[in-house]
Amino acid sequence: MQEDLESCLFDPSKASEKRLFREYLQKRFATENLNFIEAVVGYRKADAAKRIEVAAEIRDTFLLPDSPQEINLDEGLNKDAIKALDDPEVHNDGKLFDKAFDSILFLLASDCYPTFRASPAFKAFFNSEREARISASKDVAHSVDSPKPHEPFHVFFTVVALASLFLVSLQ
Repeated sequence: MQEDLESCLFDPSKASEKRLFREYLQKRFATENLNFIEAVVGYRKADAAKRIEVAAEIRDTFLLPDSPQEINLDEGLNKDAIKALDDPEVHNDGKLFDKAFDSILFLLASDCYPTFRASPAFKAFFNSEREARISASKDVAHSVDSPKPHEPFHVFFTVVALASLFLVSLQ
């Protein structure tokens, strides 16, 4: 299930599914975990100088007690991440939040995402996506395999024209 979740979150072609997953989490007042995942991805992509600022935003938004979107992390992981923020060297490799990231990703993959996949909203989305793919493949197959009404005549006249050119060239 974690591979499916990672595909949903990080594969650009799954943007519609991710949007639907976010809506599902919003209805359950549980978007903080997804927001944390996205914030850590932003932290990883930032250059080392910017990471200090982004890390402070992550701490203030997700890690501190009573923060606006406090995530449910093991107390040890939470304290380690907050304590590590004081070390400027920790930002060089962008791995400061890796353990917390993995923990929240596991939480989403083992709880929220399976219930989302079982929801009527996801099933309707999945069915509509499947129907769109089937329809698209039928359109492609039809356009490749089906002869056009005028093709037999076109082929006949092309053959006649080529034969005529050949005969003219023999004279």
